[in-house]
Amino acid sequence: MHRIPAQEKTFHDHDLRLLRHPLILRGQYWAPQLPADELVPPSWPGKGPYDLFAGALRNEGDGLRSYRTLAPLGSLVSALPATLLGLSLWTVRLGPLALLALLLVAAFDTGRWLGRGPDDDGLRSGLFAAFALGMLPLTWLGTLVGVPTLGNMAGVLLALWALIRSDGLSKPGFSALAGVLLALSARWGESVGDGLACLLALAGPAGVVLALALHRLLARKDPWPLLGAPAAAALFLAVLDRPWLENHLRGYILDQADLGGGAAAALLPRLASNLDDYLQALLWSLLGPAGLALVGLGLLLGLTRLRRQPALLVLMASPVTGLLALSLSAKGNDYYAAPVVPGLVLAAAVGLALLPRRGWMVGLPLLGWLGLSWLVTAHLDTAALSSLACRRPVRVWIAGDPTRCDPAGGKEEAIYPWFRQWRRKPGRERQGRRAIGDWLMVGEGRRWLEGLGPGSLVLLQVPPGPGGGADVVQLIGQSERPDTLFHRVEGGMADARSEALVAWARAEGRPLQLLTFAPDMHRDGSDIQRPTGWLGPLKPGPGSDLVSTWTLDE
Repeated sequence: MHRIPAQEKTFHDHDLRLLRHPLILRGQYWAPQLPADELVPPSWPGKGPYDLFAGALRNEGDGLRSYRTLAPLGSLVSALPATLLGLSLWTVRLGPLALLALLLVAAFDTGRWLGRGPDDDGLRSGLFAAFALGMLPLTWLGTLVGVPTLGNMAGVLLALWALIRSDGLSKPGFSALAGVLLALSARWGESVGDGLACLLALAGPAGVVLALALHRLLARKDPWPLLGAPAAAALFLAVLDRPWLENHLRGYILDQADLGGGAAAALLPRLASNLDDYLQALLWSLLGPAGLALVGLGLLLGLTRLRRQPALLVLMASPVTGLLALSLSAKGNDYYAAPVVPGLVLAAAVGLALLPRRGWMVGLPLLGWLGLSWLVTAHLDTAALSSLACRRPVRVWIAGDPTRCDPAGGKEEAIYPWFRQWRRKPGRERQGRRAIGDWLMVGEGRRWLEGLGPGSLVLLQVPPGPGGGADVVQLIGQSERPDTLFHRVEGGMADARSEALVAWARAEGRPLQLLTFAPDMHRDGSDIQRPTGWLGPLKPGPGSDLVSTWTLDE
């Protein structure tokens, strides 16, 4: 448990939905608005469980103006363990593993289905798909860091699963399900950008499935696509949140993409450059050298099976259309490419299952290499592995980042290496976040947390903007003490909601605490470590060199 509070092992800067959603679903708190960036007492006006489920399907009303998904499906799935079993640091931290389990089950069933043959039950290809996808740096870091990556990958993979199981839209039930899951793929991530990336990764597969259905009709092999295709299209259009996507596509997305009016002279050089950078991102950020070698071998073998299993084209089309579309944009990030990875890995897994017995002299070492890379990636917070990952050739071929221990971080890249940044040596702020987490988990900080009165209100005085360690305190504090409400006060100045919460706590007779952070934890070096006077007299309590606690002195 002592390793869990480290910020690189919890959630990114200010995303605490995996804590807040279970509290809302259990009715312990409300959100004043969605997305759930704050919590208020359930007796106040706010958004409850029904609003979360409605916000998972579409942004309506005021939510239409929000670029962010009101309640990402990925976050709701991750909230299930804490919602069903109760809030604790364990159930909150295990939340992303529920999403990971869904991802791997879908990968196994899709791989098994595609790998079936006259003398093959598809078990090997299903196991390869689940193993390879689960061991990739992208997948495991998505689980540990808590970004919406796993949700995006799950949304794409579930749609691919339904498309493949529809057998060229010849099965009306799976065809209808494919239409629904295609539309919902845009709702698993945290923003319109996530939704668009998922739809782009599915555009090619959907086109291939339609082509296969048309081929069946023209060859008069199967009349069922006449029912399956309209069902899929109708449900896709009915479920897709078109007003939200169109509202932000016309403005923010296209402005950020800077397509240059669509002129080929402007777009083709960018396409070639960005495509090369995204392939570099697959190597160093998403798959790692071991994963890319395994996927490359599997794809080469899979090409030999295309005539017998044309459904493999459905999977192979995902990275092609996804990466080509992403490469047209002036704004790039390795995070955007995550939705194309499930199709790559599944197609490779079917190819790997074709390896003859002698071929496993190559296949088994590759799987072992991938497993070793996972071990290093998943446990880079341990001192021994962190030190080992800085040595050549480990940092290149195992840790998968030649610049991991370079203070300058290597050359500036057009495609921002978000996942590589998380694998690099932590700086002062991330080390401070870990120190705050350790303080709350053991010793004096733990005793302070356990000694909070029932139903306490804890105010966290932070400078404006993300960071500062407040999210670590909220994550640990409210997971371990769900009866206590932790609330940020930015800049140390009273705002309307903070004043209302303090008035509510005093009227209810609830204990009031204040927690401040040292300037070292503030990105701009702001010094608001001393409490401001709007709360009244405060008595200092236990603390550390990074945090100080104060109790209302009635």
